Amino acid sequence: MVISPRTRAATPPGVCGAQSGDAQKLVADRFNTAGYLFHGQLKGNLNVDNRLPEGVTGALVMDGAADISGTFTRENGRLTLQGHPVIHAYNTQSVADKLAASGDHSVLSQPTSFSQEDWENRSFTFDRLSLKNTDFGLGRNATLNTTIRADNSSVTLGDSQVFIDKNDGRGTAFTLEEGTSVATKDADKSVFNGTVNRIISQC
Repeated sequence: MVISPRTRAATPPGVCGAQSGDAQKLVADRFNTAGYLFHGQLKGNLNVDNRLPEGVTGALVMDGAADISGTFTRENGRLTLQGHPVIHAYNTQSVADKLAASGDHSVLSQPTSFSQEDWENRSFTFDRLSLKNTDFGLGRNATLNTTIRADNSSVTLGDSQVFIDKNDGRGTAFTLEEGTSVATKDADKSVFNGTVNRIISQC
C-alpha cells in the first residue's frame, strides 16, 4: 500500500548518507512509483485507506480477494482489481531455448504470462469503493460488488490491462509487469454488481 517515510534520529543500517529522512523518502517514492502487487485477502469489518502523494502514478494491484463491510479508499495513482493467472511449472530460459531448438516449445521460462488462458477467479466486495484522482480498472476474472464513488477518476470495467508477478509462487519479492490479456470466454470476463457515482470536483 502506501509507504510513508518516518523521521528517525540515526541513519538506518544499509542506507548511505547523513539525512535518513531524505533516504527514507527516496525509498518510499520508489516503491510508490513502481507499484505494488497484493496477493493477499482483506476480510471483516474494516476500512482501507490508501492515499498516495499527488503526482504518483504507481499502481496498487490486487489479485487476491476482499470481503469487507467498510470503505476502500484510493487517492491518486492507479488501482487494478483482477483475477490471478494460474502458476505453472517453469525452467530457466537456457533450458527452454535448448528444448525449443529441438522442437519442444512446451517449456515455460516464467510461472505466469499474459498469453495464458487459465486464470483463477477472484471476488472483491466493499461497502463502498471511494476513488479520488485514480485510474481504476476491473480486469479479467474479477467480480466486484460495491458502490463506486469516483471523484475526478476514470473507471474501466472489463479492463484488458492486467499485471503479472514474474516471481509468482517463489515466496519472494514480487516483480510486477504490466500487459494485456483479453478474456474471450464469458466465465473469464469481469463482473460488476453495483453502481458508479461520478463526481467532478471544481478547483
